[in-house]
Amino acid sequence: MPAEDRRRRCPQPVGELSARGAPCSPRTTRCTVTSKMGALDFRILGPIQVNDNGRALSLGGSKRRAVLAILLLHANEVVTVDRLVDDLWGDRPPQNAAAAIQTHVSRLRKIVGADAIATRRGGYTLEVDATAIDLHRFEQLAAEAELADPVTRAALLREALDLWRGPALADLMLEPFASSESARLDEARLATLESRIEADLALGRHREIIGELSHLVAANPLREGLRAQLIIALYRAGRQAEALAVYREARRILSEELGLEPGPALKELERGILHQDPDLAAPIYLSGASPWPVAAEDWEARAAEVLKPGPYGYIAGGAGGEATIRANVAALERVRLRPRMLTGNTARDLSVDVLGTRSPYPFFLAPIGLQRIAHPDAELASARAAATLGIPYCVSTITSHSMEEIAEAMGDAPRWFQLYWLNDREVTASLVDRAAAAGYSAIVVTVDTPIVGWRPRDIGRSYVPYSGSQGIGQLTSDPVFVSRLPCPPEENPLAVAEAMIAMFPNLALTWGDLRWLRERTPLPLLVKGILEVDDAKRAFAGGADGIVVSNHGGRQVDGAIASLDALVQVRRELGPEAVVLMDSGIRRGADVLKALAAGANAVFIGRPYVYGLAVGGEQGVETVLRQLAAETDATLALIGASAVRDLDGSWIVGLVP
Repeated sequence: MPAEDRRRRCPQPVGELSARGAPCSPRTTRCTVTSKMGALDFRILGPIQVNDNGRALSLGGSKRRAVLAILLLHANEVVTVDRLVDDLWGDRPPQNAAAAIQTHVSRLRKIVGADAIATRRGGYTLEVDATAIDLHRFEQLAAEAELADPVTRAALLREALDLWRGPALADLMLEPFASSESARLDEARLATLESRIEADLALGRHREIIGELSHLVAANPLREGLRAQLIIALYRAGRQAEALAVYREARRILSEELGLEPGPALKELERGILHQDPDLAAPIYLSGASPWPVAAEDWEARAAEVLKPGPYGYIAGGAGGEATIRANVAALERVRLRPRMLTGNTARDLSVDVLGTRSPYPFFLAPIGLQRIAHPDAELASARAAATLGIPYCVSTITSHSMEEIAEAMGDAPRWFQLYWLNDREVTASLVDRAAAAGYSAIVVTVDTPIVGWRPRDIGRSYVPYSGSQGIGQLTSDPVFVSRLPCPPEENPLAVAEAMIAMFPNLALTWGDLRWLRERTPLPLLVKGILEVDDAKRAFAGGADGIVVSNHGGRQVDGAIASLDALVQVRRELGPEAVVLMDSGIRRGADVLKALAAGANAVFIGRPYVYGLAVGGEQGVETVLRQLAAETDATLALIGASAVRDLDGSWIVGLVP
């Protein structure tokens, strides 16, 4: 098969064959197969177990399971040997591939029955008699219910469940697969029950279904979805104490008896309770249980547990002895808020507008590159989380996904593009032009990184994450950059990394060059990395619309001034009208408000959301942002302010002179 065709088929290889961790490879230990056999859908989870007169047998290696999977996907059809070879090995099959297929089929016949797999011209057929199975109406009703309004949905699901009959093993399919298929059908019945109960909950039938749910939970104690539904039904029926008891019992069973963390159903319930449903907040909050860390330090500690030392050190570390990181924290701790009492601030406004970009909260996501070292979904997860909350995301130049892919993930949500000014001006211009075309509403040029800072954590481990697909997505998708390569980027990722590293140093850049960038783009232009008053003035003189006071999170210069201290000086010199943002050191809601009172129009949040990404992917990022928003709002309420835009120096003490 040509490489191009194989890549095109990769997201859905071998029909619906997929494998955890490597969706396109059958060379894994777990796989899921879904197939149509007449009216029957069935699923087999590997390693597949089959029965031989009551004795469990394993199908053996992953290749053999893959052969069975392919035959199942095309049950009662001829699957050619060439097709099997192609799906198992692609365009690099071993010389004995056909013989290996024959060996696998022979072994499968001994397990599933000699007559089950028939030899046909050029291949094999798995013969299955599915005529005795009539689940068509059941599945049809369930499918119709997915698209129906709540009332119709509940009725359709009840009708589907009325059709359910416990199938005899002999009625299912070939005897060896009976137990696995019975389990699948039982799972289908329970899943449909959960869907029907969900519809009843949506219709407000909380009291009516408590008895049924209690019985189902007792019969299926490990079914978290049912237990979560029972908690909701009890609480909304006014039986809060019982709801809390069920919740605590679920947590106890998981932690004490099974040693497991909550599964998706309870986590979703907890997230909804903590962040979205005030009617359910009290009992879970009082239980003291949360699926996520809460304090910024706890998020970092959890990230340190899940990440390897190299990636964690790259994210958490700084330049030299990391004095600048400590200075950022110390400056924010030194400044104190001045609460005002009895202000009647029942309504509060946390929104900001910066150069036409609105955010519901006074913080943006900072441009952080190489996010794939924290989580496989990388920047796409952060982008989706930001879009969900409407928080602007400043996308880095050093990403694993292209700016166009990230823009697609965000839809109409606000986004800026951070530019590392490469020493190849044509590539730099191409990046800027692409950002405008992809719907980014501002360019943020970083000027504090003409070379990478001295970072002992990375140097000591020889950790250089610019390899493979790490951080090169913007450039491998750029036509001008690709034209500089000796071969297509997919053929030699190392050459891509080398070319990128060669383009990165730009110590020759001067303030006079900023005018070129200003003339290149019609988008608002911000200069990031300002720590000194004269540099701030030069930035505006060169055409910048705003600046970001930043020491790069302490990652560039060891012993540099804290960003908050620099912010105070810059704002004092520039006056109230200049657009000035700040980053570095922001960890909690009080930090956000202190920076705003010190003169920032908004702040960037950096490491905290990347720790959330490491801990929980998109949902982890979203949770960090929701927590920061909630803490900011609570602090704003408690200091007596009504809007973040009203904060000024009168709300704080402890600023540097």
